[in-house]
Amino acid sequence: PGEVYTLTLPGGADQPITVRSTSGFPFNETLSCTLTANLGIQDLNGVPPSAELIVPTANLLTNAPLDTLIQIEFNEMVDATPFLASSGSNGPVTFAVRRTRAATGGGRECDSNSAPLALPGTARLDFDPVRGRSILTFQPGANLPGNTCVEINVTSAVVDLSGKPAQPQAFTFLTVEVPLVETNITEEFLDDTHLD
Repeated sequence: PGEVYTLTLPGGADQPITVRSTSGFPFNETLSCTLTANLGIQDLNGVPPSAELIVPTANLLTNAPLDTLIQIEFNEMVDATPFLASSGSNGPVTFAVRRTRAATGGGRECDSNSAPLALPGTARLDFDPVRGRSILTFQPGANLPGNTCVEINVTSAVVDLSGKPAQPQAFTFLTVEVPLVETNITEEFLDDTHLD
């Protein structure tokens, strides 16, 4: 706020680069004006940031592939600063896994009584200036575990460009069920020094 900017639109017959009409005629003469920024950053939509889970898609929320990316889209441009020095477990958006349990009426659901385990990985925030949206993509550090619940929490540390905080939101999805395989491992110790 308070900065003064000068806007110049070059024009005239001697200007090789100028604004032209759709019929090709150049801007008639150079126009220059000054602008003073005095309102600060404005919140154009007037609402807090909110997110929508984009990937995995709705048809994969109960059987997401183990190699899936996680992607959420915000309804406006959000401040990238909180995302720069954070990871998947301590950032403005957190990623964790929980156990699943049998759901009433069949199927599986997230076990909200199980302790969440932080999901390691890297997050990248991109901007779509045409639509005025921010897209957060999370790449897990390894394939997701099978038959687990993935939990994404958007915290109030997500803020729009005017500083308005997001309302907390949570998203969950389930990974595909992987059949259990029994294996035997026999440990052949070299000696019985630490035998108890």
